[in-house]
Amino acid sequence: MKFVYVLEDDPKFLQEIVEAIVFIDPKIQVRTFPALDHFANWMKTMMTTGPAAIALGGEVPAFVEQEPVVEEAHQLVLVISKIEYLGVEQLELLRKTRDFFIQRKICTKEDPTAFVLTAFEDPEFNIIDLEDRILNNVIFKPFDRLILIQHLTFAIDGRHPPSKNTIASQKTPAVVEMLKDIELEELSDVGLVTRSYREITVGSISKYYGKSFKSDRQRSLFAICQSCVPHPKDPKAFLAAFTFFAADPTQISNFRKKTRDRNAQVSEFQWTQLPIGVQSPDVHVLLLDEEENTQSGLLGYLDKAFQNIQVSAYDSLAALISDLDPGQAMQQKDQSIKALGGATTVTLHFDSAGNTYLGMESDKTDTTSLFGVAESQLKSKGTWFLTAIPAAHKDRFRKMIHSGSVPEDNILPVTIEDNSFLVRASEIKKEKTRTSLVLVDPSKEEQIAWLQKNSRLQKPVQLIIASHRYFGEGAAERWKFIKESFQQKFSSTPFIMMTAKKDFTDAEERLIGTYVQDIYFKPVDRVYFIQKMKCFFPLLKEKGEKIEIRGIHIEEIIKAVNPVNVAEISEAGFIMKYYRQIAIGSFREIVLWQPYEIGAPEFLATCNFVEENSGEKGTFNCHFVFFGIADHYLKHIRVWIRDNYISSKEGQGG
Repeated sequence: MKFVYVLEDDPKFLQEIVEAIVFIDPKIQVRTFPALDHFANWMKTMMTTGPAAIALGGEVPAFVEQEPVVEEAHQLVLVISKIEYLGVEQLELLRKTRDFFIQRKICTKEDPTAFVLTAFEDPEFNIIDLEDRILNNVIFKPFDRLILIQHLTFAIDGRHPPSKNTIASQKTPAVVEMLKDIELEELSDVGLVTRSYREITVGSISKYYGKSFKSDRQRSLFAICQSCVPHPKDPKAFLAAFTFFAADPTQISNFRKKTRDRNAQVSEFQWTQLPIGVQSPDVHVLLLDEEENTQSGLLGYLDKAFQNIQVSAYDSLAALISDLDPGQAMQQKDQSIKALGGATTVTLHFDSAGNTYLGMESDKTDTTSLFGVAESQLKSKGTWFLTAIPAAHKDRFRKMIHSGSVPEDNILPVTIEDNSFLVRASEIKKEKTRTSLVLVDPSKEEQIAWLQKNSRLQKPVQLIIASHRYFGEGAAERWKFIKESFQQKFSSTPFIMMTAKKDFTDAEERLIGTYVQDIYFKPVDRVYFIQKMKCFFPLLKEKGEKIEIRGIHIEEIIKAVNPVNVAEISEAGFIMKYYRQIAIGSFREIVLWQPYEIGAPEFLATCNFVEENSGEKGTFNCHFVFFGIADHYLKHIRVWIRDNYISSKEGQGG
């Protein structure tokens, strides 16, 4: 018969525990011990009598009915104790006790006696102190009846699938974060250095939780590994250097304060000597952000900061692709959008100065749009045509209007709503009150020849800085194509960096981090941006004050995040799909991620059992049980499960 021992002196909690056990399995024999010395006396008896002592231990609770004890082999499956009897100080004693139980055949080695502790919430109580494989769980008082029953079911059934589930699981797929302790050795203005006991792939992106990363909403940070070498002081470890990725302005400011703390020990790590640094004295930058394409933006700041830098500004990604590979750009262009709305010839009428649009005529009477935009909409924006001509070609257009004649180079680029076109000016008519510009479509061959001749890409490019507007759907493939095109054209590929006025989800940042070196949130921190430039392009020469990248030694445990797929989750535990088996009884720290990270607590979970995933060969379903979950954590889990269910239904259109 199966026996459960309960060490508890509070009648109310004792009754709740016993009734929960009887509900789980009425055939289980429950014995109670109101004091620890009663259990100690039984241990002495057990040492001499062996399994026969199981039925003799403790008291039979009077408030529940139990079946008569029959003469058969008995097994002590579970010991439940209040933490005041068996707590942190007794963990080693519990290990020895279990060994004695196995030796004296109180339990089997395959299914050893489980130990569960009960405790009250206490501000000074730290569940990490009880993170030990000898314990199946810690259940907090006052009890939630369903949680109590479920966790006792897990403990009684051992490392096997539970015999019953009193709490329903949500089977909607989800992602939770599994944490691992990492030693932080250095924090700098641009990155961090860790001691790792496994080699980290250079170029990989990782997420970390740490007190040094806290901002208004976040307590985490993404970083990209730029170097991983054997640790100079620890032969078993690696020294890994990471540059920050998508750090928010508050985090950047906090890093700067920390690295300039007079009491901090300055590090000698050389951030301008990373392997990723481009060893070129000249740097060509492409800028695709109209807000930063000014002297007060990044364009002007780069020019003021460095001597040997060239910045070429683009009004659209389509214009860049046209410069990079005109033939390919022509093939990829949406042929349904016609520059002249399907007409052969279009005459645009402006005021006498050529600034304000007045109207149009065409050889096709039903022409209602130009450059993919309704003509009526264009008419409401008087200067649309001048605005649509890139800055590098505005003067040429103005000279045409002023002179009233068409030059030999009579093709004009026009960009509207991210669509780029080429049109040829065939004639200019100047009248007293207006100026008219006659436009025709150049042939495909003319367009390709003009694009090749006027390309701003006459030499290699080391960096592209682009607005988040160019990282929408399909961005990864689009930028992959751009990088490959640069490789074919110049035998080198540029770094890509993003400027952003929007937030991203963790999943989006992880994806973007596979092909983008950093995201700078607006307003861009100019000092941080210039420090990053010096990090990636160490041979850039400063025009003024020398750029300093300061680092300090710091001893802190941070948490590396491994996002894992969860097939089921409940208030009691979850089933995680993983690429390998996780050791039974091992612990993992878990975060149920939410956008407001400051409010997302860390949970402990223990692996209860593992089974091979029959539906996907080579993967395993690892069944985890939440460990030591206090009431306020339980509420957080419930809210997270609810929100995840709602978002999954919204994603399905339900």
